[in-house]
Amino acid sequence: MPTDTRRPDRSARVVLPEPTAAAWDWQSTARCRQMEQELFFPISGKHSGSVRTQVLHAKRICSACPVLAPCRSYAIEAGEAHGIWGGMTALERARHRRRSSLRPADT
Repeated sequence: MPTDTRRPDRSARVVLPEPTAAAWDWQSTARCRQMEQELFFPISGKHSGSVRTQVLHAKRICSACPVLAPCRSYAIEAGEAHGIWGGMTALERARHRRRSSLRPADT
């Protein structure tokens, strides 16, 4: 059987914009940067303690974080579907988005 030796067509390649430092600066001072990442993405059996305990611990860290507001805004706007971001679980963020979408627009 012959092998296809053609090169892929690179003319249709999608080029994504580079992230700007200003858009991500808030992450450099986040309290979670010094913590185990798994704490903010609790899965039963993957980290010591129950999921509820992990969530409460992560939220406690978030509550004293200097970048709580931009972190929360990012997670809500980006539709982050996993983890604790800005002191909110994925379910809490989804509820927040639904409530926000149901509010009447200002006229």
